[in-house]
Amino acid sequence: MMPRWNWDTVNFWPQLAFAFAGLELVSAMSEEVRDPQQVFPRAIFASGALIAIMYIAGTIAVLMMIPSKTVDPKSGVFQAITTGSTVYAWRE
Repeated sequence: MMPRWNWDTVNFWPQLAFAFAGLELVSAMSEEVRDPQQVFPRAIFASGALIAIMYIAGTIAVLMMIPSKTVDPKSGVFQAITTGSTVYAWRE
């Protein structure tokens, strides 16, 4: 479960951070929300938890489709989709 620190996985970390982007809109929306001091912290923590759950579920799904040694860090999800559609012979 420990990440490997090499140049092949470096581009993954900014993508992960990009999933948490959007918090800068809080200042623009603060006047439109009732009780923003209570609502925003709850929404931030809830969205952070949901994003983490989605990443964990996606990682588990990819690792169930493809052995961990063969997963390409740059296109693992598409690799899993291709493998799954080939195994199950799904076509358009």
